[in-house]
Amino acid sequence: MRKTSYKAILLAAAAAMAVAASSPAQTAPASSSNSNTGNSLGAAARNLKGQSASSTKRVFTNDDMEATNEPLPLPRLNLNINQPDNSAEIVAAILAYRQNHSLKQTEDTVHEWFDYYDRSLADAVQGLNDHESARQTSAKAWHEPCPTGEFKADCEKEHQKEVLNMMKSDPVINKDNRTIGRIQSGLKNVRDALVWKNNIRYSWFTIRSSNGYDTF
Repeated sequence: MRKTSYKAILLAAAAAMAVAASSPAQTAPASSSNSNTGNSLGAAARNLKGQSASSTKRVFTNDDMEATNEPLPLPRLNLNINQPDNSAEIVAAILAYRQNHSLKQTEDTVHEWFDYYDRSLADAVQGLNDHESARQTSAKAWHEPCPTGEFKADCEKEHQKEVLNMMKSDPVINKDNRTIGRIQSGLKNVRDALVWKNNIRYSWFTIRSSNGYDTF
């Protein structure tokens, strides 16, 4: 009887040890799975963040140039016709930038700077065309003869209105022309200094003409 009881106790103890040993083995895969899942999610988040950062390209706008307090890679063109042209300052900044950057980085920076003023030039040309078209419409209406009779007074008032519109358009058109000329001359001075004095040539550095189609 004692022998049977002793064996029963041994079997019970062995079973308890087996259960205790099997419990960690069952929970270990779950912990490993959670860890792997966490690592996978973390890696995915890092990859997504990296892709988002690499795909976002900074757009260099005039608002950036006006608002930022950080030093700009290149100076702005001075478009004030009452002040001297500052193309020499811009060329000096390009050469200084080139000393500490690769040729491609330098070209990309100059291209970005050029693109901004090319867009400004295109806007100025479009504005000039719109203002000149409106002036021509006013001039045509002004030269139309007024009928006799009860509508003559109204027609003459319209003529006076068109004359006033033409007078208002003159300074606007003059300003458009000055802006266009200043941008064109500034870009040309920068390009000529790069080409003839520093042997730096960019095939894309072409300047819009005032008609909005041709370049030089």
